[in-house]
Amino acid sequence: MNNAASALIFTGQGGQHTGMGKTLYETSPEFKMMVDSASSISGRDIAALLFSAGEDELRDPLNSQLVTFVYEVGIFELMKAKDLLKDVELMAGHSIGEYAALYAADCVTYENALKLILKRSELCKAVNEKAPAAMLAVLGANENELNETFKTCEVYPALINSPSQVVISGLKDNISKAKEHLASEYKKKSIILNVAGGYHTPLMQDAFDDYKEILNNTLFTNGKYQVIANTTASPIWRSDDIFDELRYQLIEPVKWHDSMEYLYTKEDIRYFIEIGPKPVLLKMFKDVHDDIHILTVSE
Repeated sequence: MNNAASALIFTGQGGQHTGMGKTLYETSPEFKMMVDSASSISGRDIAALLFSAGEDELRDPLNSQLVTFVYEVGIFELMKAKDLLKDVELMAGHSIGEYAALYAADCVTYENALKLILKRSELCKAVNEKAPAAMLAVLGANENELNETFKTCEVYPALINSPSQVVISGLKDNISKAKEHLASEYKKKSIILNVAGGYHTPLMQDAFDDYKEILNNTLFTNGKYQVIANTTASPIWRSDDIFDELRYQLIEPVKWHDSMEYLYTKEDIRYFIEIGPKPVLLKMFKDVHDDIHILTVSE
């Protein structure tokens, strides 16, 4: 990579699919070890979820967050074993991908990260069953159009991915109303995502309240790498900052575009490596800054 530094990026949920990681499991001892360890820690058959679960099962919050994390850290360990990440200086993860980034930065152990994700997914599913919500990717809307839609349809910003893509969350009926509103009033295209829940919005307040206990009982350590936080778009590595980030990430929007802009200001970083079952984040970023070099890693 011409001695330039790299940033390592982990995707969020939504790209999970049947069969993800099967070839890696059969050919990479590092990947297999992470999958098998996750099964032992969680008491669930992670290999079966990765390789055999159908779309509806993978969309369940109890599964989607878990398989995304395990898949990504499995690839991370494979790449680390092959010395392919020696130029990495900073990390970031999108939504649940932030847990993979914190693990990769040595801020949290694999076992503790898995336990957090299991509890997080349980809390999120409970909230969604009580008040079913959905997420909608909006393409090309400006700030005024979005703000008017938030107010009119009672929905919230959840993922601010790029100047041309913002994901909104809301109760299912309100998301349907927002999709129709954006099309009829502003001629904007939108896509309902393969994710069940009102993540990163006030809809997750109950999960936010209940998540505090397990976070209080989780050991975090100062990281070997800085991780760009979802909620602030600024670097974190101290254990106290990680506690706050993981809790507030439930109810506050992911400032992904700002996070990528922060990385872009680092003059030595022009190489970006994205790990995930469906890497799409860096392609959006390259549309904004065509001078960066990207590598996407998935099976």
